[in-house]
Amino acid sequence: MKSRILVSRGLSLLHRERCLRGRFLVPIYGSTSWSAETLDAASAYVGLLHAEAESALEYIVRHTLENSITVTKHHATHLVLLNALMHYKRHVNSLIPELKLVPARRELKRNPKLAAEIWDSHARAHYDQLLSSNHGAGVKYVEKLLHPLGVAVDRERFNKLANVANLQEIADVADIGSTDLQELVALRGVAMHANLTAVATRLSVSNPHILGMRGQAAANFTFNLAKKLARSAW
Repeated sequence: MKSRILVSRGLSLLHRERCLRGRFLVPIYGSTSWSAETLDAASAYVGLLHAEAESALEYIVRHTLENSITVTKHHATHLVLLNALMHYKRHVNSLIPELKLVPARRELKRNPKLAAEIWDSHARAHYDQLLSSNHGAGVKYVEKLLHPLGVAVDRERFNKLANVANLQEIADVADIGSTDLQELVALRGVAMHANLTAVATRLSVSNPHILGMRGQAAANFTFNLAKKLARSAW
């Protein structure tokens, strides 16, 4: 599998954001105050962009995992898969401490065939469920998907998890703007689940142009994440 598929997916999100911005925000850039019509346009932009960012995030994680499995089956135990199995082991043992379902890290590293067998027979279903049950693109969702792979989003929380789950860090994405993504998620929560008055209050200190800049920043975070994983986790 080629790492460029991650970058390509990130680029697709950037293109989609430009299209949504051109459709919903650019026509109202000259607005000096929010009206029902401009708030509807802003809400549509935020809601649709959030859905696109969520989909891109899940795609990137899924393909990073699938590549690690392919490498393990044809070459040697990939570090991403090894981390995923260690995290799965912690999850299982938190439910049934005495169950020895996943061997020790050193054994899995030494035996890629065994690592692949454990993944196919047990862990794959767990991660499929993790991805299918993801319903957001906020920092907590990003951490939930990336920390088990060895990708640090928040340094303190990752270190805590790495210590108890025996994870080895392979990338740090804390410096590529996760707060921008969180801002989009906060806006989406109001835009999709509140009335027009609440949306107006939330956007009262903003304008369509600033909103577009925030959306671009959120898309850029996902693109930069894809580039970083293509280099460090492939």
